[in-house]
Amino acid sequence: MTTLVGDRATRESFSVTFERNVPTPMRDGTVLYADVYRPQGTERHPVLLQRTPYDKKLSAAIGLMGDPLRFAGAGYVVVVQDTRGRCASEGDFSLFTDEIEDGYDTVEWCAQQPWSDGKIGMFGVSYVGTTQWLAATAAPPHLVTILPALSPSSSHDGWTYRGGAFELGFNLSLTLLYLALDSASRAVAAGTVPRERIAELVAAIDDLPGSFGRLPPRDQPALAQVANYYFDWLDHPDDDEYWSRSKLEDSYDRVGVPALQIGGWYDIFVGGTIRNFDGMRTHGATGDARIGQKLV
Repeated sequence: MTTLVGDRATRESFSVTFERNVPTPMRDGTVLYADVYRPQGTERHPVLLQRTPYDKKLSAAIGLMGDPLRFAGAGYVVVVQDTRGRCASEGDFSLFTDEIEDGYDTVEWCAQQPWSDGKIGMFGVSYVGTTQWLAATAAPPHLVTILPALSPSSSHDGWTYRGGAFELGFNLSLTLLYLALDSASRAVAAGTVPRERIAELVAAIDDLPGSFGRLPPRDQPALAQVANYYFDWLDHPDDDEYWSRSKLEDSYDRVGVPALQIGGWYDIFVGGTIRNFDGMRTHGATGDARIGQKLV
């Protein structure tokens, strides 16, 4: 536990306590780990939660919407969690698959902690926006708002496929550059893939144009047993049952919280961001959710 100085520019400033790798148990016994930044003392505070597959240690450094120390210095508890199967957390990683239940369980875990006043908000960019939306579809009682930025409306159309075409450049670069190396390191440690797989992945990353040029698209040997979801995506080109649980467009009537949504005209998810805003304004689960949608 490390004590740090809070943000002195705020109206009321707090010294900040930082706790690394706090265990957050899920309903199936899997333990996810979070870093917790909180104002010192015994008071209860509102909680800002971020669930990320991109390594919680890098949350502020890679631009995922703000400095946790500054927020904690302003009187919020900030919880930044590695999602299932990522970095410090236990379990097997597969994009979209476990975010509904894990998101619900994490929100409610936050609400039960002695530093929490029971009001939980979520925030973050891109896939970290998706973790918010999917948690919100489960209606955790203590979730009061979300702030998803640059976030899609479907894991199929607009993320994995666009107009029926596989988004090779986006999906392969995302998997190679941000996800596969950590998964491979865990698989090597578990003895399920050979140690040489790390070198194969590094070579595939160093030669991205060559990786993009491999045909058929599933000919990515460096990803075998490391990113099974990538091959699942290729096996499901149609908007079938495989995608249904992570298709927010079909679930607006299950989301009952207001949202501040942020998009960009040149962002790849701008279509989904606008659909989310419009869909929630029309079909949100509560009046507060419908009138409480804001779009920047």
